[in-house]
Amino acid sequence: MNKPTVNELAEIIESRYPQSLAVEWDVVGFVTNNSNIEVSNVLLTIDVTQAVVNEAIAKSINLIISHHPLILDGEEISDIQTKRKQIKALLEEKNIALYVAHTNADIAQGGVNDSLAKVLALQNIEVFGVEKMGRKGNLINQVSLREFVNQLKDKLPKVNSPIQVSGNLESKIFKVALCGGSGSALLEEIRRTEVDVFVTADLKHHAVSDNENMNGPALVSVSHWASEWTWLPELKQQLESDLLLKKLDAKIFISDISTDPWNFSLGSS
Repeated sequence: MNKPTVNELAEIIESRYPQSLAVEWDVVGFVTNNSNIEVSNVLLTIDVTQAVVNEAIAKSINLIISHHPLILDGEEISDIQTKRKQIKALLEEKNIALYVAHTNADIAQGGVNDSLAKVLALQNIEVFGVEKMGRKGNLINQVSLREFVNQLKDKLPKVNSPIQVSGNLESKIFKVALCGGSGSALLEEIRRTEVDVFVTADLKHHAVSDNENMNGPALVSVSHWASEWTWLPELKQQLESDLLLKKLDAKIFISDISTDPWNFSLGSS
């Protein structure tokens, strides 16, 4: 079978995750200026860090598909922006293309949030939220919040970030809402929805405190990286299937590197 070009792989990605779905502020698609490369090896990752680039070089990767944009605001001036541009230059020097599927992959069917719902084994899944990023559904069996969180811990990839919980640990959980990554913008709508728990990441003190004061559902804040990583095995299967249908051949790898930035945590037992 023939090797695909980066452009051909981009067409495959966009058939599932159209760029038109991305929200207005987002930057998706090609980051590097080398989209005509022939692809033998593809690396899937949530973030593009120096360590991930080093892994790509070691594995002779031709294309990195990242969830998070490397450069979101091209006009930004900062020390981290300088580092981002150095990473982009290194990718181009090593003839590695970089393609981003971000909010379009959050919103699309079969993407980040559907993958997280699948990991949680939710039934009767519905889309919610103005930008259609949220998902809600039912568990197979009712469990306590304590049991739910312990099951969640086992189902998500292992990280050093804590899972934080706001709610009565003995309360019964059946209806679940979720948003992979930062979902605090959905909290007000969540409180108008009959769910028992909302799973997301990056919840801040005031948002959680306000939700408690408003008698909102239980909140479970997990690792941002872990909540979105659940999409990568799904994406791998999707790409392998689509390449086979087009009689194209490329190996798809999931990055071995956890880009969750927390190294250690302490908390209550």
